[in-house]
Amino acid sequence: MPRLAVHRANAAPDPTANAAPAEASAAPWAAALPDQPDRLLLTPRAAAQALAIGERTLWNLTNRGELPCVRLGRSVRYDPADLRRFIEAQKAVPR
Repeated sequence: MPRLAVHRANAAPDPTANAAPAEASAAPWAAALPDQPDRLLLTPRAAAQALAIGERTLWNLTNRGELPCVRLGRSVRYDPADLRRFIEAQKAVPR
């Protein structure tokens, strides 16, 4: 629900009151693409979303050794470059 500006006598209106909300629909992994250096690794959830697969499928690929991961203590992260290499390897060759 949009915020409505409350106008008081002799008060300047709030210019941001009726502004559209910030982009909440942006993909959570969009800021972590390889061409953007602010984030180097993706969480499993973000990696699964980037590949458009379920997290369970991502874990299965990782456990089978088909998709490399980075382990930092108990945390598991994915390098976006590895995701791109995985995608390239999965492309079918036309006959």
